[in-house]
Amino acid sequence: MEIVGIIILILGFVASVIVVNAAYRLFMRLLGADSMFFNVKKKLIAIVVVWLVISGSLLKFFGIA
Repeated sequence: MEIVGIIILILGFVASVIVVNAAYRLFMRLLGADSMFFNVKKKLIAIVVVWLVISGSLLKFFGIA
């Protein structure tokens, strides 16, 4: 079960990076900006929060947590 948990955490991290980057691009498109300055700290916090939500729900779904 530990290996499945680690795999879920890794997949959750990859999915969170994809989701945050897609949301960032969508936000830029809505603003009509070609490029945008961003705060790296806020982006990393967003990735961690989304990662915890995705991983937590997947771990709960598989009955690990």
